Amino acid sequence: MREQLNITLLYVEDDEDIREELSLYLGRRTKRFFAATNGAEALEILRIEKPDMILTDVQMPVMDGIELIRRVKAIDPKIPIIALTAFNASDSRLEAIMELGVSGCVGKPVELAKLMHMIKVFLPDPGENG
Repeated sequence: MREQLNITLLYVEDDEDIREELSLYLGRRTKRFFAATNGAEALEILRIEKPDMILTDVQMPVMDGIELIRRVKAIDPKIPIIALTAFNASDSRLEAIMELGVSGCVGKPVELAKLMHMIKVFLPDPGENG
């Protein structure tokens, strides 16, 4: 039996194959689920749907994950954001992402068990939503 997380999750990924595969997996494990193809689309969903948590790729067209993280944190500094990245620990861009206040980073290709663990670690406190 699958565990169902009581959260609304927004997932941002420009690669169609990866997005479809992870969306199928995450959509079955969350109360509400939304997917976007870039940061600009994600901001529109954020304004309307008010997700509890965001998973975002870093390298995307239109608006990349770094700019998305900056804008989301300006709107809601408390929202947990997990960056999905192919950057390695020696890459200065990874340090820049962490300085923006992301909750954590998961390497690509994504290991599902590791991703689910990180989502659970950073689940927002239900009492904070009002």
